[in-house]
Amino acid sequence: MNNFFCLVLKIALLWWILTEGDVSSWTVGIPCVLAVSLLKRRYLPETMPCIKIFAFLSFIPYFLYQSLYSGIDIAKRACKPSLPIQPEIWRFSFREMPDKPKYFMAAILSLMPGTLSAEICPDHLLIHSLIYTESQEDEMRDLENRVARIFGIEFSKEKAA
Repeated sequence: MNNFFCLVLKIALLWWILTEGDVSSWTVGIPCVLAVSLLKRRYLPETMPCIKIFAFLSFIPYFLYQSLYSGIDIAKRACKPSLPIQPEIWRFSFREMPDKPKYFMAAILSLMPGTLSAEICPDHLLIHSLIYTESQEDEMRDLENRVARIFGIEFSKEKAA
């Protein structure tokens, strides 16, 4: 039922955007949103976990900050030969989660300057970094936690360490 409610909200949001927020359109919109939601649920298989909108919206400033910070750092290193660039491929072990959040995390990581998801495996991710530091494991765990929140995944406490 929770996934259905989430689906109705997404389709209602789409309706609101398409009608430019016109309140009078809801006389037709409410039946259409419910009909589309029921048809989608009945005839199309579930392809994506319910994304938590507020978690996704709070992720955007984090992503923009990390991208800007990393981009400035990489630009400094490229322009100043005295700053080290030490490329390295390293392994990050995923905690238990479905595949789609893993792929999302790998894609986000590849969009950040100085990093690339080299290979996605069921239990780990191979990452190519221009600069490897000890804090990168913690930064990746933070990214994993943020992605998990977007997809509504809760990790058990013993695996969180």
